[in-house]
Amino acid sequence: MASGHAGDVWKHSIEPYLDDYMRGIFAWICRDYARLFAREVLPTAAREVGQIWAKDYDIDVAGRLLDEASFSGECKWWSGPVGLNVLERLRDTTGRTTYFADRVGGLHYLLFSRSGFTDDLKRCRDEDPSIRLLGPEELLGGDDSLARRSKPTSCGP
Repeated sequence: MASGHAGDVWKHSIEPYLDDYMRGIFAWICRDYARLFAREVLPTAAREVGQIWAKDYDIDVAGRLLDEASFSGECKWWSGPVGLNVLERLRDTTGRTTYFADRVGGLHYLLFSRSGFTDDLKRCRDEDPSIRLLGPEELLGGDDSLARRSKPTSCGP
């Protein structure tokens, strides 16, 4: 790159492998976001953040807040928008683990996406204050649309 071939280096050595690399670390980035900035999108700061693995499912981001509420999250480095199916699967896997069974406070769902969210999922988020949709703008701190929603919920269980 020092010899002035940055464009060629990008085109041949970085760009073709970037998606594979990012798919591997995106969940790690999202967990760090939850650890450091949960207070920006949830009622209070995170007390603990991690992930949950089981034989037949995994949860990319899981944790508890200082107010004893919990959160469960899914991270997708996809070229297309994340839809309701991802939220439904997250709700299902969240219900299958004992980590959330003894929670004292509420439960929040965090959906992280490289490429945005479907209109159906956005409508669901607008109806359910427990759902947070986080894309690149939110992760990088460039979006002011993170105000909490206090509307009654009619979306999903």
